[in-house]
Amino acid sequence: MIYDYLQSISYYITVLEETLDSINSSYGREALNLDANSKQRAYLLYKIFEYILHKNISTYIFGSHYTNENKYQDMAKSFGYRLVYPFVTEIDEYIKDIATDMAFDDVNKYNINKNCFSVQVNIAEHGGTVHAEQENALRVEELENTIKKVSNIIDNLDNQEWKSILIQNLDTIKSEIQEKKPKKLSINSCLNTMKFIASSVAMIPDLSSGIQMIATLLGITI
Repeated sequence: MIYDYLQSISYYITVLEETLDSINSSYGREALNLDANSKQRAYLLYKIFEYILHKNISTYIFGSHYTNENKYQDMAKSFGYRLVYPFVTEIDEYIKDIATDMAFDDVNKYNINKNCFSVQVNIAEHGGTVHAEQENALRVEELENTIKKVSNIIDNLDNQEWKSILIQNLDTIKSEIQEKKPKKLSINSCLNTMKFIASSVAMIPDLSSGIQMIATLLGITI
């Protein structure tokens, strides 16, 4: 699905390999000129990632221009934030659009028969029903506590841009799980966006593990 989308927004890129070869040998003095158009930027980044994989180049080389630090971790983080993150954001928006068009995931319909955040919601998987008995009540309490812990970690972040994106996605998840027919595709997209920021950009292990726990409690694989 994602590959087909990337092909649908493809366009001819002139002298791409020559430009990337030059950046690769510039020791951080040169950087990519990314298109302001989000779709063209996403396709350009896709072709850049292909080049990096084909040439077996260390990703930190393409992140070194964006940091004054010489540490590998800082350069790798810059690569994630400046190059990978914009690509993931565009794909995330595409998936959210699909989820909206579908209204909910027809392949994996699910409702939650749980009392979450004082609102009765229904989870059902593959047409089955899970009743809100004692075991479910404990699971819901764990989910609520995990979301609160994740929210507290986000509140303490210094980077306002990361914080804003994480809050927006977490709010979407909290809203969706209270719906009568939650959109699994939308929740999955939000969790993956949050996981990417936590593990690849901000690099906060506690936040990453908390997001993973939310996914596990919801029965979603990320």
